Amino acid sequence: MDAVTERWRLPAGAERFGEVDDGSIRVAPLGNLGKTLAEFNVDLAPLLASFGLPADYLLEPDNTISFVMLGELLARAEALTACPHLGLLIGLHAPPSPLGMLSDLLPHCNDVATALTYLQDFFHLHDRGAMPTRWVEGETASLGYSILAPVVTGVDHIHEAALVIGCKIMQGLCGPRWRPQAVQLARRWPADPRPYREIFACPLEFDSEQYALVFPAADLKRPIAGSDRVRFRVLSERLSDLRSQADFCFLEQVRRTVQGLVVLRCCSLDRVAAAFAVNRRTMNRMLAASGTTYRELLESVRRTLAQRLIAHTDLPLAAIAATLDYSDPSAFCRAYRAWVGETPRGRNRKQGPKPMDASGSGPGPEVLTPPNRRGPRRRGD
Repeated sequence: MDAVTERWRLPAGAERFGEVDDGSIRVAPLGNLGKTLAEFNVDLAPLLASFGLPADYLLEPDNTISFVMLGELLARAEALTACPHLGLLIGLHAPPSPLGMLSDLLPHCNDVATALTYLQDFFHLHDRGAMPTRWVEGETASLGYSILAPVVTGVDHIHEAALVIGCKIMQGLCGPRWRPQAVQLARRWPADPRPYREIFACPLEFDSEQYALVFPAADLKRPIAGSDRVRFRVLSERLSDLRSQADFCFLEQVRRTVQGLVVLRCCSLDRVAAAFAVNRRTMNRMLAASGTTYRELLESVRRTLAQRLIAHTDLPLAAIAATLDYSDPSAFCRAYRAWVGETPRGRNRKQGPKPMDASGSGPGPEVLTPPNRRGPRRRGD
């Protein structure tokens, strides 16, 4: 190690970072869950014990938890606290470095775009059950979070905590006064949207197609104040080493690429192949050698996202069909029936109460309702 690098070493505990199983996440963002529950006079220890976890399990940031267990844990916590916006509080109270070594790296990149690229490249060393998404279209950009695991229980809390943490990451890169232009939430209207307005301080888009922060694309060009080139070099080299030891197999890489492109409404075999620097024929051969096809992967991703949107939003079927790139609602309904044995219209979709403005006539002016909004095809980064 040279003399310049010697003055800054890897953070304590770095030797365990990256040891995450598929479908799991490090518990670091939950480090202050006990304090959050205590505000509602709820003791965390019995809750953890009901899942067979010791009372101090969440205090070791590199411990991991499956998304299925995490969703159940947060659903029970909501029931105990009677707090429907618990995910927002978890994100708000998350420890300073919720992504571990990756959190340490981001402030030392040259600019915001570079930092978000590294966030995407190394995110699986922290979280192997979801993925960050990013798109740029004209003067608008977005940073989102998409769960891959087919978890349903507690999914809103997980997504909302991730959005708040994402907002804090952007503030760390752009300055504490940074705010998104809008926040998209793939969930129904909450009975009380005030916590969302207070935390995000921007227009809210419930019943959206994804969970994402929307902001000016110009923010991507912002230089990061106080970045340290030595720290960047030490951390990026270590993260690269960890990635080489814990990267995904080819099939999982393709599946994640497909989900990212479907969420951004721009998925095609050609785009997937281009992401791996091959042509579509070669991609088809590689997938066949792995025992699957592009169509099978696409339909698997569509099924997961469709079931989530139907269960958690009031989006019209036409909007869901367009989001998943079906030619028309009938084609989507046929595919859905093949998946689950009934049409989407046959499912019992509970209607959530919508917030009222001062007149009691509907959504307040801060909240945007975009179910019928159809933007241009988005270019994923």
